Amino acid sequence: MREDKKEKKSNELNQEKDEILEKKEDAYKETQKMEALCQEQEDERRQREAKDQEALEAEQAKIKEKMDMDLAAKYVQRKWNWFQTEGKFLAKKRKGQEGKEI
Repeated sequence: MREDKKEKKSNELNQEKDEILEKKEDAYKETQKMEALCQEQEDERRQREAKDQEALEAEQAKIKEKMDMDLAAKYVQRKWNWFQTEGKFLAKKRKGQEGKEI
């Protein structure tokens, strides 16, 4: 009788142990699955950030190019205005002086 109870209790404990091990294994698989999903999402986030950074750099390059073009246009405009107001007269003076020197 005591042996039966002992054996019954042992079987119950072994069965409980097997259930615990099975749950542990299931939990481990679930954990691995979640870690893989987290890693996948982290990779996607990094890719999005890289694309966003590239887009930002391209936009900044366009802005810089436009600013450079504006500066160049302003420079040319200043030179043209100078030529229209002063340069022509200086050129005429030089031309006249060259003729007198000869």
